[in-house]
Amino acid sequence: MQNKDCLKKTSARCTKRVSQYAVADHGVSAISVVLQANGVAADSQLPVSPTTTSSSTKAPVAKSVAAPVAADGGLRVNPYRVSLWDALKFYGPAPEKINSRLAMLAMVLVPRTEMLTGETVLQQAQHPPWAVLALAALIVYGSLVPLRAGAIDEPFGVFTPLAERLNGRLAMLGFVGLLALEWYTEVPFF
Repeated sequence: MQNKDCLKKTSARCTKRVSQYAVADHGVSAISVVLQANGVAADSQLPVSPTTTSSSTKAPVAKSVAAPVAADGGLRVNPYRVSLWDALKFYGPAPEKINSRLAMLAMVLVPRTEMLTGETVLQQAQHPPWAVLALAALIVYGSLVPLRAGAIDEPFGVFTPLAERLNGRLAMLGFVGLLALEWYTEVPFF
C-alpha cells in the first residue's frame, strides 16, 4: 500500500521506489508514467529498469534494458525473468497452462485411440506411444520457455488467453470425468 501511495507522488525522494514497484507489478506503461512525471523522456518501445540516482546531481537516471518489445507486433517481453521454481509453484503461471494444454491434447488423442483400439484411458496409459510422450514433452518445454523469459500472452485472432484458459479448464474437467467414468464402468466411452 505504501508503494501505491508513493506512485501518486512525483517527488525525487520516492522515484527509485516507485520505479521498482512499477517494474515489478505494472510493466512498461507504469514506468513511462513515472518517468514522465519526473521529467525524464520515456521511450515507450523499450522496457525500463528501475531508475537509479546519479551521484553528482541526485536526479533520477533511467537505464534502458535491451529486452525486445517490437513495434511491429513481435513478441512482447516483461523486463524481468521468472525462475523455474517460481514458474512451477502451485500458484505460478506454469501448472495451469501446462496441464490445460496437455488435457486439450489428451481430449483429442484419447477418443481417437479409443475408437481405433477399443482400450480405455487407463489401458492406453499402460503403454503410451513414444510419439505422444515426445509431443507432451514438447508442449511442456514450449510452455516453460516463454514463461521463464517473461513473455506476455497476447490474443491472436480467436486464440485469446481467456479462450485458452477456459478451454483448458473444460478439457481438464472433461478428462477427469472420462477417467472416472471409464474406471467405474471399465468400458471405453468412445
